[in-house]
Amino acid sequence: MIFKGMSGTGVSVYESFVFGTQTSESDAAKSFDSPENFRLNTPFENWNSSNIIEVKLTLYSKFYDELIHLIFNGSTTTKTSWFSIEHLLDSPWDDLMPGVEMNYFSIAGHSKARVFFVNKHYGGCEVDKGWLLIIDTPLSTCEWEHEFPTPVFLFSSSNEAEIFRNGLKEEAYIMTVHVKYG
Repeated sequence: MIFKGMSGTGVSVYESFVFGTQTSESDAAKSFDSPENFRLNTPFENWNSSNIIEVKLTLYSKFYDELIHLIFNGSTTTKTSWFSIEHLLDSPWDDLMPGVEMNYFSIAGHSKARVFFVNKHYGGCEVDKGWLLIIDTPLSTCEWEHEFPTPVFLFSSSNEAEIFRNGLKEEAYIMTVHVKYG
């Protein structure tokens, strides 16, 4: 595990993941019992020369049960470019594949408020539809985004994209990123 982000702490998952802001490399922070974000800095600093072949993003419940995971080809990627439709190898959603209509699939997401964002389309707050969303800061404009302490990890618990307001209310407590070396 190279990263662990916690929901509801008020600490930006984007800033923690990309820059190491408000993270720790300690064994205590690595524990799921710790509210602190964990980041193992060496893989991030040496990403391009580390021969990373696979990256796995996993979301967990409050009880540490795995809820979903996505697996990406990590070859020839950077610490942020691996999270893309082009590198996606496996996901829990049947309708998420190369060539599908979408407007976001990136770690930076939309205005760094919606991060680790995999979105099908916008059409107004009532019909925004997607697969995965981390609301990182309370800057978001849709009313339903203010129902949760930030950051909050939301995802479609069905096998396809869902309208955020209606269906994308499945909430995870912990996000981890693991890498596999070749």
